[in-house]
Formats: sequence, C-alpha cells, structure tokens
Amino acid sequence: MVISSTITESTTWPTLPAGFCYYLDWATVNVRGTSGPVLTIASGTIVKNTYSRFEIGSASEAGGLVADNVIFTSIHDDEGGDTNGGATAPSAGNWQRVDFNAMARADSCLLTNCEFRYGGNGTGVIHVAGSDPTITGSVFTDNAGCINLTTSPSGAAGITGNTFNQGAHYPVHTPLDCLDNLVFANTIVPRGDGSLNGIGIKNSTVSESWTLPVLPHGFHYFLDWATITVRGPAGPVLTIPTGSIVKNTYSRFEIGSASEAGGLVADNVIFTSIHDDEGGDTNGGATAPSAGQGAHYPVPHAPGLSWTTWSSRTPSCRAATTCTTASASRTRP
Repeated sequence: MVISSTITESTTWPTLPAGFCYYLDWATVNVRGTSGPVLTIASGTIVKNTYSRFEIGSASEAGGLVADNVIFTSIHDDEGGDTNGGATAPSAGNWQRVDFNAMARADSCLLTNCEFRYGGNGTGVIHVAGSDPTITGSVFTDNAGCINLTTSPSGAAGITGNTFNQGAHYPVHTPLDCLDNLVFANTIVPRGDGSLNGIGIKNSTVSESWTLPVLPHGFHYFLDWATITVRGPAGPVLTIPTGSIVKNTYSRFEIGSASEAGGLVADNVIFTSIHDDEGGDTNGGATAPSAGQGAHYPVPHAPGLSWTTWSSRTPSCRAATTCTTASASRTRP
C-alpha cells in the first residue's frame, strides 16, 4: 500500500513480486522539488486506487512522471487479482486523477501505452493545467471524463493517438485552442446511447479568425459556465458550421470589446440549454429546459457594431461593421 507522500528525488518504483500490485488508498503522491524529480513506473505495473491521485509538479516546483504499459485503475477492478477481496464492481470515479501542473516537466511527463480505468472523480482522469505532457497510445475506459485541460502552451500537441472510450461523463473538457488536437488527434468512442454526447468547452479567447470544427459521432459543443471572447487587433471572426448545436449552462459569447473588433458568423446553428435533448440527452438527466439556462447571445461591443435584426436563434455577426441574426424557426431557452 502506498500512502500520501512527496517525492523530491528521482526514483523508480520497484517491480513487485508476481501477483502483487501497487495500491493507493485515499493517497496523494506528489512529485516535485528544486531538482525536478521524476517518478518512473516500470512497464507491466498495475496501480490500483481508492480516491487517490498523482500530483506532478506544482505552480513553483518541477516534477515528472514516466510510465509505459502501466494500468491505472480502481481497487474494485480484478485485473491482476481480487486485490480488495470484495465483490463490488468497479465504476467511473472510484479514484481521482493524474494532475500535470504548471511546472510539470515537458521532457519527463511521458505516458505511453497505458490504460486508465474507472477514474476521474470530480474531473477527467487526466488533468492538464499549464503544462505539456506527452500521452500517446493509451486507452481510457469507464472514466468520469478522460481529459480535462485548463491550459497548454502547445495546444495539447503531445496528447495524440489515444483512445477515449466515453464513460460516465463528457470525454473531453478543453479551451478552444486545444480542441483540434484533443478531438482529432485521438479516437473518441461514444457510449452508443446518445447520452452525455458533449465536448466541454472552457473559457476561451479567439484572437485570430477560426472556424469551429464539425465534431465527430454526433457530439455537440457544451459550454459550462464559460465565456467565449472573440476580439483582437486583427478583428478576428469565429465561424460556427451550419447544423451545429451549441448547448450551454450559464455561458455567453462576447464579440468584440470597447477597443478591439471581433465577429461571429453562424447559420442554421442551435444555441440552447444543456437540458434540451435536441440531438441527444447531452447532460444525461431528466431536468426540463427553461428560460435562462442557456447562453447569453453575442453582444457586440466594438465601435461601429450594431444589431440590424434580432431573434433567439443563430446570431450572425458579419465582418466587423454590422451584426445580424438569421431567422429562427423556433425558439430555445
């Protein structure tokens, strides 16, 4: 059993005798220090957990984690043996996550060909907050979310070639600048029941013109208490593809500002509440949608912008001089 501890010098966990695995019981393993220590976990190791996590680096100290062909899973998973001697089935969120914090070492955060099962309690089983880990060839199964990314200097360029089997939550939460890499450089396998079919979008600023990609497998965009700001010296324009569904919880789009131009182009796009089952039961719940649950529609702030028409669907802000809205066939909360 591994208890809460802080690793301040590089170390390799020893290979255990046949039939044994590592077990973290409500433990936090911190890897950080002035020398930038690295924890290496040997190939073939099984790490089982109960509400535990790895914290790699911190806001001020560097750290790393290297693992190849390692299984990170729940204590209730009988892979390698019935470690807890019980009959309880494993489920999503049985353990927490691997946190790659701001000072996690890009050269020594390498997870290859690993498996992540039944984690993600409170967030995705991998949380990236300002660092650039390399995660490749790994399989995520039955987690409460696969990747939760706050910021990444490279746009998550190192997270590629993985398989995200959707579990009990949205597979990916990310700002827009990491969206392409996370969604299209990895394989997302949907649940198959049309439930929880959202790609979570966090607070983002669009400073260069960009078109949102069409999401795979019937997934929709989901803004959860998020603000999407479109503004910059070049007058960037965000384009949302025809047929997109953008679901929201208390979110908004901010187009332009008092001093910077910006634009939004959308045609035949549905902006609605997360409780609206249009296109699937994205929140996996029975709550009916109601007014005020969705987004605030784009508000033009830049000088010279004005609304020429208004409806409750498909706002369209064209160029940087005039904002218009397309007609709506029906309204949404």
